[in-house]
This record gives sequence, C-alpha cells and structure tokens, in this order.
Amino acid sequence: MDPHGDMSEEIAKFSEFSTKKKAERLVYIDPTLKAGYSPSINPFELDDHSEENIALMTQELKSIITVLLQ
Repeated sequence: MDPHGDMSEEIAKFSEFSTKKKAERLVYIDPTLKAGYSPSINPFELDDHSEENIALMTQELKSIITVLLQ
C-alpha cells in the first residue's frame, strides 16, 4: 500500500530495475485508475494451455503458496 506514490517511485530506482529488460518486470497497479473497478491478478489465466506450461505454472503457484504458508 502506497497512498502517496512515494514508495513506488523509490522502488523503481532500485538496481534490480536498472535495465530495460529488468524494468519490464516492475508492475504498478493504480487502484484509482477507474471508478468502481478493483484491479485483480488471476494466476490461473494462461495464454498457453499446453501441458508443459500448465505443469510449470502449477509448480510456480505451489512454490508461492508454500513460501506464504511458512
């Protein structure tokens, strides 16, 4: 949560985002962008429905949940 936007500007200056390729990994979601709309991220939405990609995404989600539950 960053009500004034100061933190997001500081994070964008981190060395992890210094190159264009790395900067593309940084996502800023402005919840005030559209009235009556709540932005969301659906980790189950896939463009590539191949078995290989589904297995990869399943493993990634499992890893994230494991870390969160520790």
